[in-house]
Amino acid sequence: MERLCEDWVPVKHHLLQFGLYVGMVAALCAIAACARDTAIAPVDAGSDTVFADAPDAIGEDSTPADIPETLRPDTGSPTQCTRVGDPCLLPDAQDVQVQNDEYVCIRNSGGEGDCHIRCRNPHDPDECRGVGGWCLDIGTDEPLPACLFDECALSGDCGPEGVCLRFRRQVGLCFFGGTAGKGEYCDFTGDPSSGCSGGLVCDDFDSVCRATCDPWGRETCTDGTVCGLFTNWTGACWPQSDTGRDPFEPCSPRNEYCGTNLLCAQIDPPPATPNCIPICQLEEPDSCAAYRAGEFNTQCYEAFDDGVGGTDTEVGFCLP
Repeated sequence: MERLCEDWVPVKHHLLQFGLYVGMVAALCAIAACARDTAIAPVDAGSDTVFADAPDAIGEDSTPADIPETLRPDTGSPTQCTRVGDPCLLPDAQDVQVQNDEYVCIRNSGGEGDCHIRCRNPHDPDECRGVGGWCLDIGTDEPLPACLFDECALSGDCGPEGVCLRFRRQVGLCFFGGTAGKGEYCDFTGDPSSGCSGGLVCDDFDSVCRATCDPWGRETCTDGTVCGLFTNWTGACWPQSDTGRDPFEPCSPRNEYCGTNLLCAQIDPPPATPNCIPICQLEEPDSCAAYRAGEFNTQCYEAFDDGVGGTDTEVGFCLP
């Protein structure tokens, strides 16, 4: 199913605190909803009160007049969405349709319709949190953000031509690209795959296809690359910094990775030098247990923005 692709600009995660120097930019990316040729996997139906934990999941002032005419429901359809995960009917020529204003019926990989709830702001981490999904734009002719649900854990789950990107610990979505191999040129078009073959993502900075990796697991990158964040839960194999290999060691150039999730970052203003700073998970109390800065223990601090005007509450820096 072809979906409307928003402009996907890799979001530079700006330092929020320890912030005498605000110009540091990490090569970390927040993925936008882009043309995806996959259908959404069915999800297990939740309770009847899907809004209990997410009262702002849909626009309170949405009216039928706000819905593009091509997406308005067929009132004669015998099955309309009333609950997330329920089956629903779609016209033969449509893969997506708004139903009962606040739901979207989406054709799944088996050709049947599943009910999803609408959301307001694609990529906002707080959207869809209450229903365990991620807000992406699935519109074909008009923007239509909806809460999508987990369909993959690894790229192999998306077939030989797909790549799995995880947006939450529990939410992975499949994207599909083209035929370019690892290290080959890709023309970034807004889709995170952008012409790259299965298991690869397009690096917007260098316009090459890069392998994906697990930033919180075993190192799997080769050829002088190291695993760093692409989303907060999916890594890409980035070039390793010229100097700096150990935590808190001076390094260059800034914004490249010294090692797995070890970013060459400018914490203090010049003439202070950049250092290899460990990236950590804020919700994991022992995320920084292995790192010491000289004589001091470290802990995980909020350090990045979330790409939509707020503070990233999932990943940060290990600092004394």
